[in-house]
Amino acid sequence: MAQYYGIADLAEARAYIANDVLRSRLIEISEALLALPSGNALSVMGSPDDLKLRSMP
Repeated sequence: MAQYYGIADLAEARAYIANDVLRSRLIEISEALLALPSGNALSVMGSPDDLKLRSMP
């Protein structure tokens, strides 16, 4: 399912970032995760959601 909803390519990533709502949500959640003292996505989000923060080849 993650592959279905994942960003497919650079063009789709650019379109995602160009969308004001999606960009602001991405920034908000990224800043919140970076501000956590643990820095451990698994402890915060659980599995498999922590894997969504990883780049896939």
